[in-house]
Amino acid sequence: SVIVKSSKLTKAAKVYRGVAGGKLPDSFWTPNEYNVRGGIEGAFLSTTLDRKVAFDYAGGGDPSKPGLIFEVQN
Repeated sequence: SVIVKSSKLTKAAKVYRGVAGGKLPDSFWTPNEYNVRGGIEGAFLSTTLDRKVAFDYAGGGDPSKPGLIFEVQN
């Protein structure tokens, strides 16, 4: 019930998620037989309103640490 109640207090906004140490599988970029590509997250997803925070989580620009930043909006 806390999710339902807090959703009434939350405004929709663009959020970011930084992920370090990996690369996305080919299935993320290449459409399958149904012309679908991408992925799913099976758990709660931590995000931030601050792009710089996501950038820091993604490796902070260190070329030895591959990272990704997801920009999510509705």
